[in-house]
Amino acid sequence: MRAIVFNTPGNYAVVERSPIPPGYGDVMVRVEAAGLCGTDFRINKGTSPAKFPVVLGHEFAGVIDEIGPGVKNFVVGDRVSVDPNIVDCAECAACRRGQPHLCDNLIALGVDIDGGFAQYCRVPSRQIYKLPGQMDIEEGAMVEPVSCCLHGLDLLDLRAGERVVIIGGGFIGLVLLQLCLEAGASRVILSDPSPVKRAVALELGAVEAVEPERLHSLTKAEFTDGADVVVEAVGRTETVEQALKLPRKGGRILIFGVAPKGAPVNFSPYDIFSRELSIIGSFINPFTFSRSIEIIASGRLKLKQLVTHRLSLDEIAAGLNPAPDMIKGMVLPQRAASERRR
Repeated sequence: MRAIVFNTPGNYAVVERSPIPPGYGDVMVRVEAAGLCGTDFRINKGTSPAKFPVVLGHEFAGVIDEIGPGVKNFVVGDRVSVDPNIVDCAECAACRRGQPHLCDNLIALGVDIDGGFAQYCRVPSRQIYKLPGQMDIEEGAMVEPVSCCLHGLDLLDLRAGERVVIIGGGFIGLVLLQLCLEAGASRVILSDPSPVKRAVALELGAVEAVEPERLHSLTKAEFTDGADVVVEAVGRTETVEQALKLPRKGGRILIFGVAPKGAPVNFSPYDIFSRELSIIGSFINPFTFSRSIEIIASGRLKLKQLVTHRLSLDEIAAGLNPAPDMIKGMVLPQRAASERRR
């Protein structure tokens, strides 16, 4: 099979290798689609950790090609999406509190062990979910990021009629925009420097989509006392600082974007105290994968139009150095380079 092996940050190559047969409780997935994610960009730049050498790709779906001993409820030919986050612990404090996604021993396909930027991937069967027959395989590859967005929305406890600002119009920001509207947000403003992404946000229901430098004045003009909820979906210290300035008194801020580890943010503790702001972090996707499949299958989220670039394994460089207009890049491991389509 062919796979993209990352040896160190920025050092990767497409190689031929023999797939490791599935062991007890494993299946072999023929990968049909694997989404590019900000985590992949950060690992490639060396700003997020990974266990090298490794095949990246943690958002993927495909077809079961082989089944190992002990596997129940799945057969060869099943179309499946993969939850990459593996917990084998049950002993650390977080696991015993019922928060396995915060496990001290969490590992992830496509980060710590080989993932979906390959033609085949060995996966524990407990990490796979059957896809409904009508679901497109690329939508199946987007189940994981949508499940993370659902967890963030759960933590926000968004109430019908609330006013929302989303900072960042990438794939995650545009999915959160749709989920906020589904949850009953009355008005959503989104900011992003890309005019292409702002245009998509307006198509998806944002009441306004503006450049970042206009966001503060527009929020005050539209909401007077500030937003009820602010979502930071970029992962930069300056956008986190911006997010802290936008809520009303008693408002809530969701930190969804992944800023560089250790990067400092300037804020006034007194401001947080006196305005009684709630700052919420959101990490991965505990117990939301099945719900993600259900809402995608319902057709109520527009996901396919967010896939702006489709790449073969040989064209991965274009995905890891994305153009400003890229919303979601999709790696299609079974496709030859000559078959590339936009």
